[in-house]
Amino acid sequence: HVASSTALELASLGFEMTAIDLREYPFKHHNLSSIRGDFLKYEFNKKFDCIYSLSTIEHFGFSERYGGKDEPNNNLDEEAFAKIAGLLKQNGKAIVSFPYAKKWVPDIWFRVYTRAEILKKLDSHFNIEEGRFYRRDKNIWSRINDPKNDPDSPHDGVALFLLEGK
Repeated sequence: HVASSTALELASLGFEMTAIDLREYPFKHHNLSSIRGDFLKYEFNKKFDCIYSLSTIEHFGFSERYGGKDEPNNNLDEEAFAKIAGLLKQNGKAIVSFPYAKKWVPDIWFRVYTRAEILKKLDSHFNIEEGRFYRRDKNIWSRINDPKNDPDSPHDGVALFLLEGK
């Protein structure tokens, strides 16, 4: 949340926003409730119509970079998916994105998913309404459908999903 202007922009458009980050958010808006805390540990007192997580879940369990103490060898991303699903109102939607590549990439500061791994993890918690995969070539992003065209580098692949809780 702190490194993104999305919550503030949506609040400015009139949406009631709740955002959470391990770090303090420097801006205020009457439609934005900014929480400093750990998403997995925080007790939310309501359910949500929509939850978005843009390039965030891949960092769960790699929070040392952001002031946390987690180790990367864990299943905190799956805990995050389960919590998101549990926080959705009936018929609520989730929008999530994360990097992906043809194969697992070691020694990087975020979790890297393969296409098959993404689909398996999401299917455990959500009905996938739509999923899209994008690849960057020469700084141009294009949607790709065929897994043989999946990128080698997670810096060149983004997966984007519209989800509904099961």
